[in-house]
Amino acid sequence: MTLYIAPHNLFDQFVPFHFHDHAAGSLVAGDVRGITGHDIPHDLVDRIIAAFEQCPVNDLEYLLRVLFRFMSNYLAHKAAWYLVGDLRTKVYDKLERMHLGFFHDKQTGDLMSRVVNDTRDFELLYAHMIPETITNVVTFLGVLIVLLFINWKLALITCAPIPFIAVSGFIFSKKV
Repeated sequence: MTLYIAPHNLFDQFVPFHFHDHAAGSLVAGDVRGITGHDIPHDLVDRIIAAFEQCPVNDLEYLLRVLFRFMSNYLAHKAAWYLVGDLRTKVYDKLERMHLGFFHDKQTGDLMSRVVNDTRDFELLYAHMIPETITNVVTFLGVLIVLLFINWKLALITCAPIPFIAVSGFIFSKKV
């Protein structure tokens, strides 16, 4: 017997459901099973998933998250490049006011590198490193607060290795 699957139905034959739908259903079923000790019927899980899929709030939330992430990145980069431009102008103005003896033993390429490349590195700092550091700290504090409300003993045990990780990271960064 030969099994023939039409190319357009190939994906539907092997994956008849969306992965995230199946994962959400598994999570719901696992939570109910853990709470009650009993399995729930698959048609109930399917109805719950269908209700979540039809909810326009999820789509709106996703679109707003994408919009705000874009605006955050756009504004951070715009501010960083304006800052880099101002910094280059100040460095150039400072170089113009230097006495001629300063330029006698300096290479032109070295001075250009200072004005262009070194100031460009500030864009990485202002547009990426500072916002990501703030986001990571706020996320950590938010998760810590939630953990403390859920189970303060488990939260303290979970956070116990953090000082050791911070100290070892500091020591490693000094050696590199």
